[in-house]
Amino acid sequence: MSGRPRPPVRASTGAVLLGAAAFLVAACGIPVGEPEALSTEGREDLLFGTSTTTTTSPVDEVDGDLVTQSLYFISSDDKLEVVERAYLENPEINDVLQELEEAPRPEDQEAFAEFDLTLRSVVPVGLDATLLELTEEDEARGVRVLRVSPEGELREELLANPPRARLIVSQLVCTFFGLVSVDTIGVVIEDDTGRLQPTDLDSQPIEGPVVREDFGDCRTGTDERDAIVEEAEEGEAGEEADGGTGDGGTSTTSTTADDGTLDATTSSSTTTTSDP
Repeated sequence: MSGRPRPPVRASTGAVLLGAAAFLVAACGIPVGEPEALSTEGREDLLFGTSTTTTTSPVDEVDGDLVTQSLYFISSDDKLEVVERAYLENPEINDVLQELEEAPRPEDQEAFAEFDLTLRSVVPVGLDATLLELTEEDEARGVRVLRVSPEGELREELLANPPRARLIVSQLVCTFFGLVSVDTIGVVIEDDTGRLQPTDLDSQPIEGPVVREDFGDCRTGTDERDAIVEEAEEGEAGEEADGGTGDGGTSTTSTTADDGTLDATTSSSTTTTSDP
């Protein structure tokens, strides 16, 4: 299974507003006719409390196109796992960072319960990342610079607890690379005092920009489980295909001649064998 839950569907907010309006009109003694359906098209800002001047928040599914964003969390066996959020527009880095700072939702946890796994976020509160303006040099290299706040204490974590810091960086950059509004192949992480140097999965310092390959192409625990299942199914299919084939063999028959000596006669035969 993919283990990637889909956002739930809530009751239409337009229906709630329509009911309230009908109640008020009836209370004033004004006759009303059959209620008409209210379209949510172009009014998502009123229904969901979002506008171009505020941060973009995840929403439940509504009619119309939504932007799906992958968020990476850490499972109880310290592997990356991905869940999806739906947005009305392309989210910015701090929109998804806020989601990473919070605990995964109950519906996120349900998808991994059958594997006896739970999800958590190790991204510290207060990281407050800022994507710096793209320079010509960075654009040519396909690199973006992500500045984090010292309040997140990521620099201190890198020095005091490298394994945990590695999880933080993997969760952060894998989500960053999945941003639909970002087109980049590498990211440099820095704070107010300069560039940070995280370590890769092999605990080796990352000298250049952080790339997906530093964290196993952001491979998740679900990817690993799916690969194991696929390999097992291919092995079973191979065994079934080999079960009906046979290998040629030889048999030797020994007879006793009149003079008492053994006369060995070899003949070819075909036997049917099955792989164990």
